[in-house]
Amino acid sequence: VRDNSGVVIDFSWQYLNRAAAQGLGEPAASAIGRRLGEMLPGVWNMTGLFEAYVAVADRAEVRELELRTDYSGKDRWLHVVATPFHGQVAVWYADMTESKRQEQALREADRQKDEFLATLAHELRNPLAPIQQAAGIARQPGATETQKQWSQEVIERQVRHMALLLDDLLDVSRITRGKLELRKSRLEVK
Repeated sequence: VRDNSGVVIDFSWQYLNRAAAQGLGEPAASAIGRRLGEMLPGVWNMTGLFEAYVAVADRAEVRELELRTDYSGKDRWLHVVATPFHGQVAVWYADMTESKRQEQALREADRQKDEFLATLAHELRNPLAPIQQAAGIARQPGATETQKQWSQEVIERQVRHMALLLDDLLDVSRITRGKLELRKSRLEVK
């Protein structure tokens, strides 16, 4: 749809397949000839959409976009391909909502993994300082038997602590790989 000076101001439906009509929630026949801006209020507010369609109409360029829309109250992601077709604009779209949700879940899982590894590295490093200090004291030529005994106790205690941390890490690894089953049960605390 062009104004008197030939500038594109909107687009109108010339054909809708069944999937497009179903996505709009209207019979295809009721959309033919109607403007997109009228049928889909706010459609041209989506960043780059109108400009992409104009590029196809005026310069015969092929445009491909990913759009997030909340048309009819449903938050969806669409992959849109607009191509020139006999002086008009042909538009294909695919709903990418589920793949976008999966992508977001993977990003969140990756973030949680990184956070877990940073915490784990910190927790594993904590026992090393006392071990290093105790080993240094025990190595000194003038260390007394009491100091050597104290050093040995510190080292053993910290090694046990590190072993528990490593066991926890291995349990988490087993859980994430499905090799360890968690059983939940109620416990009365007295």
